[in-house]
Amino acid sequence: MRPSSNPMSLHLFLKSSGQFVGSSGLHNLNWEAGCFEIGYWLRTSAVGQGLMTEAVQGIVDWAAHHLDAKRLEIRCDPRNHRSQHVAEQAGFHREAVLHQNRSAQWA
Repeated sequence: MRPSSNPMSLHLFLKSSGQFVGSSGLHNLNWEAGCFEIGYWLRTSAVGQGLMTEAVQGIVDWAAHHLDAKRLEIRCDPRNHRSQHVAEQAGFHREAVLHQNRSAQWA
């Protein structure tokens, strides 16, 4: 079964002010295999506060309990150390470096 192109998008807002600070969610949804990819983006002014790590951990818990997820993946550029740190803080472990990644094809 091909992954679904319809992502599940989430938006992050600060509790204190309601300011929009980022987005996250699940994409490359493979319902048959129970495999989903977590993606995220955070406004620069909100970096370093643990907000995205908290969001990713929440997505992991929700996907495990409500989607019966068997596998969750995070793919990020190996030069993006902040994104790698979020993944590590959320309990993910590097399995591979994809040298000819389908999402890294530039026109």
